[in-house]
Amino acid sequence: MITLIPKSHAGLLALFKNNLTHHKFPIDCKKLPAYGTYNRSTRKSGYLGKLFTDLDNIAGPVIYWFEAESSAEADRQFKIISSYGKKQKRTSQKIRRVVPLPNAGITGSKVLYVGKREEGKRKKDGFTFIADRMEMHLGYNPSGKNQGLQLAHWNDGMLMIHVVELAPGAEPYLTALELLFAIEFEPLLGRH
Repeated sequence: MITLIPKSHAGLLALFKNNLTHHKFPIDCKKLPAYGTYNRSTRKSGYLGKLFTDLDNIAGPVIYWFEAESSAEADRQFKIISSYGKKQKRTSQKIRRVVPLPNAGITGSKVLYVGKREEGKRKKDGFTFIADRMEMHLGYNPSGKNQGLQLAHWNDGMLMIHVVELAPGAEPYLTALELLFAIEFEPLLGRH
């Protein structure tokens, strides 16, 4: 029998032998707190309470994606974020929001974006790295310089956030896994 994965990559073998946890978080973007009213100290209460409570319990490496209810809805949201991104490039506002680049030639996908996040927590406040990344995608990063979907600033639709929690030790394979998920889902945004 030929083994396709060398024994030196035991971490990859363990990744697929262990149970992976697939978390799903429905988000109605109309219910997102307006930028300026969101507060990190109260993030575990209100509309986003369950999302951040659950994300703060995921300290391992993850692959995540944002999925619309249908390809037509994803296309509608894609057109809105594309217009928003162009306006941000020309704005004279102090804070410019950076959104992912569109993937040229992709149509018919329900997935807006695929991403990855390393394992761990921030020392200053205990935020898990995935909770921190979701805060950016939701549009609550104070600087706006980090790329994210910036959902609170433009989106009025429904999305499902999928977070697949990987086995400990999977971090060296995150980039390859992100690429595989992107090939499978063909996200409308984010270059891979």
